[in-house]
Parts: sequence; structure tokens; C-alpha cells
Amino acid sequence: MFDFDAIDADKDGKITPEEMTAHRAARVAEIDANKDGKISADELTAMHMKAAEARAKDHVAQMITHMDSDGDGALSAAELLAMPGPGPKMMERVDTDGDGAISKAEMEAAQARMAEWKGKRHGKGHGKPGHGPDMEQDDN
Repeated sequence: MFDFDAIDADKDGKITPEEMTAHRAARVAEIDANKDGKISADELTAMHMKAAEARAKDHVAQMITHMDSDGDGALSAAELLAMPGPGPKMMERVDTDGDGAISKAEMEAAQARMAEWKGKRHGKGHGKPGHGPDMEQDDN
């Protein structure tokens, strides 16, 4: 996420090229944990893990905010099971032989169609998992 205020060092409401460069240099220095002037695979992994953890914590907080029906700050099994999941429309789209069940081959075919759709729509798989013409979720 672009943090304008963090980059605008002098807080004048504008970002100069110098401020952008300084901000980027500070971020690189932060990643270089052993301060050797090089970013190792372990340091890059740590950077990505830190970002992933922050995203996961945000997602969990949102889940609790939206799904904690009793307000206890945690999700019970019942609250988790109440979360919307694949509905009948998704089942119908994936169950191409109409037998009322999804075989492994049908699921793999649906996933291949979704990957193709995401590649066309977002360019090389930058779409959201579980979204697309064959994997839409509904509450039915």
C-alpha cells in the first residue's frame, strides 16, 4: 500500500523525488537485516513473511469483525460454518455430468478454466483465488 504520509518527510503535502529516493533507501536498509549492503534470499523471505503476516492479521481482524455474532472476540465453529461458501450455482457449473457430485476430473477442469480466465483477465494469475466464472461463491 502506498503510504503518502510516510514518504512526505517534510510534511508539506508534496512528495519530491528526493523524498521518494530516501524512503526507498530506508526500506531497503530495513530489509538488509545484517547490514552487509546486500539483500539475501533469507532477508527477502523475511520481508515477504512479515508482509504476509500483516495481511493475515488484517484479514483475521476483518473476519472477526464481520462474523463474531456473539461479540466475544473469537469465532466459534458455528460462526465459521455460517461463513458463505460454494453454493448450488457453483456446484451446478462444476458438475458438468449432472450427477449431483463433483468428481476430481470435474474440479481439475474447473480449476483449469479458472486459471485460463484469470490469465486473460488479470495477466498471469493475479486474480483472487475462488473468483471467476466457474468458482463464484453465492449464498444459495
